[in-house]
Amino acid sequence: MDPECPVLFPDDEEWKSLSRVQSQSPEGSRSGGQGHFHSGDEVEDESPTDREVFPLTIEHGENRSDSPLHAVSWVDESHPGWRMIQTVMDSGATDSVAPPTIAPHVSIAESPGSIRGQCYVSASAGRMPNMGQMVLNVQTNEGKYTTVVYQVAEVSRPLTSVGATCDRGNWVVYNSQGGFILNCQTGERTSFDRTASGIYELDLWMRNENGPGNPPSSSFPRQGY
Repeated sequence: MDPECPVLFPDDEEWKSLSRVQSQSPEGSRSGGQGHFHSGDEVEDESPTDREVFPLTIEHGENRSDSPLHAVSWVDESHPGWRMIQTVMDSGATDSVAPPTIAPHVSIAESPGSIRGQCYVSASAGRMPNMGQMVLNVQTNEGKYTTVVYQVAEVSRPLTSVGATCDRGNWVVYNSQGGFILNCQTGERTSFDRTASGIYELDLWMRNENGPGNPPSSSFPRQGY
Protein backbone atom coordinates (compact mmCIF):
# COMPACT_ATOMS: atom_id res chain seq x y z
CA MET A 1 0.00 0.00 0.00
CA ASP A 2 1.25 3.48 -0.86
CA PRO A 3 2.48 5.07 2.38
CA GLU A 4 1.40 8.45 1.06
CA CYS A 5 -2.18 7.24 0.87
CA PRO A 6 -2.68 4.88 3.84
CA VAL A 7 -6.36 4.20 3.29
CA LEU A 8 -8.00 0.84 3.93
CA PHE A 9 -10.26 -0.52 1.25
CA PRO A 10 -13.91 0.13 2.15
CA ASP A 11 -16.47 -2.46 3.09
CA ASP A 12 -18.90 -3.71 0.49
CA GLU A 13 -21.54 -1.14 1.40
CA GLU A 14 -19.04 1.70 1.18
CA TRP A 15 -18.25 0.89 -2.44
CA LYS A 16 -21.74 1.94 -3.39
CA SER A 17 -21.97 5.51 -4.60
CA LEU A 18 -24.92 7.63 -3.58
CA SER A 19 -27.66 7.86 -6.14
CA ARG A 20 -28.55 11.31 -7.40
CA VAL A 21 -32.00 11.09 -5.84
CA GLN A 22 -30.64 10.25 -2.40
CA SER A 23 -27.49 12.36 -2.34
CA GLN A 24 -27.35 15.47 -0.20
CA SER A 25 -26.98 18.83 -1.80
CA PRO A 26 -23.83 20.92 -1.31
CA GLU A 27 -25.56 23.18 1.22
CA GLY A 28 -27.75 20.44 2.65
CA SER A 29 -25.09 18.01 3.81
CA ARG A 30 -21.57 19.17 4.74
CA SER A 31 -21.23 22.71 3.58
CA GLY A 32 -18.29 25.01 3.99
CA GLY A 33 -15.27 22.82 3.37
CA GLN A 34 -12.82 23.23 0.54
CA GLY A 35 -12.66 20.32 -1.85
CA HIS A 36 -9.37 18.74 -2.82
CA PHE A 37 -10.08 16.46 -5.75
CA HIS A 38 -9.16 19.11 -8.29
CA SER A 39 -6.76 22.03 -8.28
CA GLY A 40 -7.14 25.54 -9.55
CA ASP A 41 -3.53 25.56 -10.64
CA GLU A 42 -2.55 25.03 -14.25
CA VAL A 43 -0.64 21.77 -14.39
CA GLU A 44 -0.30 21.09 -18.09
CA ASP A 45 3.02 19.67 -19.10
CA GLU A 46 5.22 21.46 -21.58
CA SER A 47 4.86 18.91 -24.36
CA PRO A 48 4.40 20.66 -27.73
CA THR A 49 2.49 17.71 -29.17
CA ASP A 50 -1.24 17.34 -29.44
CA ARG A 51 -3.07 15.93 -26.44
CA GLU A 52 -5.38 12.94 -26.53
CA VAL A 53 -8.96 13.39 -25.43
CA PHE A 54 -11.01 10.25 -25.97
CA PRO A 55 -14.58 10.74 -24.82
CA LEU A 56 -15.81 8.90 -27.88
CA THR A 57 -14.77 5.29 -27.89
CA ILE A 58 -17.76 3.34 -29.27
CA GLU A 59 -17.97 2.81 -33.01
CA HIS A 60 -21.02 1.06 -34.43
CA GLY A 61 -20.35 1.55 -38.11
CA GLU A 62 -18.96 3.92 -40.69
CA ASN A 63 -22.12 6.01 -40.96
CA ARG A 64 -22.75 6.45 -37.24
CA SER A 65 -21.32 8.86 -34.73
CA ASP A 66 -18.61 7.55 -32.43
CA SER A 67 -20.76 7.52 -29.33
CA PRO A 68 -24.19 8.39 -27.96
CA LEU A 69 -22.51 11.10 -25.89
CA HIS A 70 -23.30 13.61 -28.65
CA ALA A 71 -27.01 13.36 -27.94
CA VAL A 72 -26.79 13.61 -24.15
CA SER A 73 -27.96 16.73 -22.33
CA TRP A 74 -25.32 17.56 -19.74
CA VAL A 75 -26.71 20.81 -18.26
CA ASP A 76 -29.53 20.96 -15.72
CA GLU A 77 -30.89 24.45 -15.03
CA SER A 78 -34.17 23.35 -13.48
CA HIS A 79 -33.10 24.53 -10.00
CA PRO A 80 -33.46 28.31 -9.57
CA GLY A 81 -30.14 30.04 -9.17
CA TRP A 82 -28.08 26.94 -9.98
CA ARG A 83 -26.57 25.27 -13.00
CA MET A 84 -25.61 21.60 -12.66
CA ILE A 85 -22.96 20.28 -15.03
CA GLN A 86 -22.77 16.52 -15.59
CA THR A 87 -19.16 15.78 -16.53
CA VAL A 88 -17.87 12.46 -17.82
CA MET A 89 -15.18 10.77 -15.72
CA ASP A 90 -12.89 9.98 -18.65
CA SER A 91 -9.85 7.75 -18.20
CA GLY A 92 -8.79 8.38 -21.80
CA ALA A 93 -8.58 12.17 -21.58
CA THR A 94 -5.17 13.60 -20.78
CA ASP A 95 -6.68 16.91 -19.64
CA SER A 96 -10.04 17.96 -18.26
CA VAL A 97 -11.70 19.55 -21.28
CA ALA A 98 -15.03 21.28 -21.74
CA PRO A 99 -16.89 23.14 -24.48
CA PRO A 100 -16.98 26.96 -24.23
CA THR A 101 -20.68 26.78 -23.28
CA ILE A 102 -19.94 25.14 -19.90
CA ALA A 103 -19.98 28.53 -18.17
CA PRO A 104 -21.11 31.37 -20.44
CA HIS A 105 -20.41 33.97 -17.74
CA VAL A 106 -16.77 32.90 -17.27
CA SER A 107 -14.12 34.30 -19.58
CA ILE A 108 -11.67 32.05 -21.37
CA ALA A 109 -8.07 32.76 -20.44
CA GLU A 110 -4.92 31.76 -22.27
CA SER A 111 -3.33 28.51 -21.16
CA PRO A 112 0.08 27.01 -21.95
CA GLY A 113 -1.62 24.69 -24.43
CA SER A 114 -3.50 27.43 -26.27
CA ILE A 115 -0.36 29.57 -26.46
CA ARG A 116 1.55 26.66 -28.03
CA GLY A 117 -1.20 26.09 -30.58
CA GLN A 118 -2.00 22.70 -29.10
CA CYS A 119 -4.86 20.58 -30.38
CA TYR A 120 -6.81 17.71 -28.88
CA VAL A 121 -7.28 14.51 -30.84
CA SER A 122 -10.54 12.62 -30.51
CA ALA A 123 -11.08 8.91 -30.94
CA SER A 124 -12.18 9.53 -34.52
CA ALA A 125 -8.87 11.34 -35.19
CA GLY A 126 -10.54 14.76 -35.28
CA ARG A 127 -8.41 17.71 -34.20
CA MET A 128 -9.82 20.37 -31.86
CA PRO A 129 -7.73 23.46 -31.06
CA ASN A 130 -7.13 24.31 -27.40
CA MET A 131 -8.98 27.62 -27.05
CA GLY A 132 -7.64 28.38 -23.56
CA GLN A 133 -8.92 27.52 -20.10
CA MET A 134 -11.70 28.31 -17.64
CA VAL A 135 -11.33 28.41 -13.87
CA LEU A 136 -14.65 27.50 -12.27
CA ASN A 137 -15.81 27.78 -8.66
CA VAL A 138 -18.11 24.84 -8.07
CA GLN A 139 -19.71 22.69 -5.41
CA THR A 140 -20.00 18.92 -5.34
CA ASN A 141 -23.02 16.85 -4.32
CA GLU A 142 -21.35 16.44 -0.92
CA GLY A 143 -21.45 20.19 -0.32
CA LYS A 144 -17.74 20.84 -0.83
CA TYR A 145 -16.45 23.97 -2.48
CA THR A 146 -13.63 23.48 -4.95
CA THR A 147 -12.00 25.14 -7.92
CA VAL A 148 -11.69 23.26 -11.18
CA VAL A 149 -9.76 24.08 -14.32
CA TYR A 150 -11.02 22.96 -17.72
CA GLN A 151 -9.21 23.41 -20.97
CA VAL A 152 -11.65 24.67 -23.58
CA ALA A 153 -12.22 22.96 -26.93
CA GLU A 154 -15.20 22.09 -29.10
CA VAL A 155 -15.88 18.76 -27.41
CA SER A 156 -19.44 17.47 -27.21
CA ARG A 157 -19.62 17.68 -23.40
CA PRO A 158 -17.34 18.29 -20.38
CA LEU A 159 -14.76 15.62 -19.63
CA THR A 160 -13.04 15.26 -16.26
CA SER A 161 -9.67 13.62 -16.75
CA VAL A 162 -9.13 10.68 -14.41
CA GLY A 163 -5.38 10.82 -14.98
CA ALA A 164 -5.18 14.53 -14.11
CA THR A 165 -7.33 13.92 -11.03
CA CYS A 166 -4.98 11.17 -9.85
CA ASP A 167 -1.95 13.39 -10.50
CA ARG A 168 -3.37 15.81 -7.92
CA GLY A 169 -3.10 13.28 -5.14
CA ASN A 170 -6.31 11.30 -5.46
CA TRP A 171 -7.52 7.79 -6.05
CA VAL A 172 -10.37 7.29 -8.48
CA VAL A 173 -12.38 4.16 -7.68
CA TYR A 174 -14.94 2.65 -10.05
CA ASN A 175 -17.60 0.03 -9.39
CA SER A 176 -20.69 -1.27 -11.15
CA GLN A 177 -22.90 1.49 -9.73
CA GLY A 178 -20.59 4.49 -9.88
CA GLY A 179 -17.54 5.34 -7.84
CA PHE A 180 -15.75 8.04 -5.92
CA ILE A 181 -12.70 10.27 -5.87
CA LEU A 182 -10.69 9.77 -2.68
CA ASN A 183 -8.31 12.49 -1.60
CA CYS A 184 -5.19 10.86 -0.19
CA GLN A 185 -4.41 13.76 2.15
CA THR A 186 -7.82 14.43 3.68
CA GLY A 187 -9.64 11.15 3.12
CA GLU A 188 -12.62 13.03 1.70
CA ARG A 189 -14.70 11.39 -1.00
CA THR A 190 -16.50 12.86 -3.97
CA SER A 191 -19.00 10.43 -5.44
CA PHE A 192 -19.99 10.00 -9.06
CA ASP A 193 -22.70 7.88 -10.67
CA ARG A 194 -22.95 5.40 -13.49
CA THR A 195 -25.79 5.98 -15.93
CA ALA A 196 -27.96 3.30 -17.50
CA SER A 197 -25.84 3.58 -20.64
CA GLY A 198 -22.66 2.84 -18.65
CA ILE A 199 -21.22 6.37 -18.56
CA TYR A 200 -19.67 7.57 -15.30
CA GLU A 201 -20.80 11.12 -14.50
CA LEU A 202 -19.57 13.60 -11.90
CA ASP A 203 -21.98 16.40 -10.97
CA LEU A 204 -20.61 19.91 -10.48
CA TRP A 205 -22.83 22.79 -9.38
CA MET A 206 -22.35 26.46 -10.25
CA ARG A 207 -24.38 29.47 -9.32
CA ASN A 208 -26.13 31.20 -12.19
CA GLU A 209 -25.11 34.77 -12.88
CA ASN A 210 -28.40 36.67 -12.87
CA GLY A 211 -26.96 40.13 -13.09
CA PRO A 212 -26.50 42.99 -10.58
CA GLY A 213 -29.31 43.49 -8.12
CA ASN A 214 -30.72 40.01 -8.68
CA PRO A 215 -28.52 37.56 -6.75
CA PRO A 216 -29.08 33.84 -7.21
CA SER A 217 -30.91 31.76 -4.64
CA SER A 218 -28.91 31.24 -1.46
CA SER A 219 -30.27 27.74 -0.86
CA PHE A 220 -29.09 24.74 -2.82
CA PRO A 221 -31.75 22.34 -4.12
CA ARG A 222 -31.53 18.87 -2.67
CA GLN A 223 -31.34 16.19 -5.32
CA GLY A 224 -34.69 14.70 -6.19
CA TYR A 225 -36.75 17.63 -4.93
